[in-house]
Amino acid sequence: ALESIQVEMIDRFGLLPAPVDNLFKITLLKLKAAPIGMKKIEAADDRVRFVFLPDSKLDAEKLITMIQCRPKEFQLKGTEQLLLQGQFSSADKKFAAVEEVLKALLPAN
Repeated sequence: ALESIQVEMIDRFGLLPAPVDNLFKITLLKLKAAPIGMKKIEAADDRVRFVFLPDSKLDAEKLITMIQCRPKEFQLKGTEQLLLQGQFSSADKKFAAVEEVLKALLPAN
């Protein structure tokens, strides 16, 4: 449904301005994060913070594997936060980083 709204808006108004395009990307990421039990995602220029609900459906094995493969980039803060360190100076880099983590953590279908 989100994609059809986006297509309709482009059809009516032409290419979407960056803030509107970013809104669609954020909404899509929220929809992808929901099955995991993600409470919040905060992205800054030097880190991305993922906050999980206490009863999240996160696959701990996938999370540990991800952290072990890239220990300089990922850090667990308590039981409900994951930090990703890096340089995310552009919106596209932030979206790509979040997308990569969500893809790695999503349950296999």
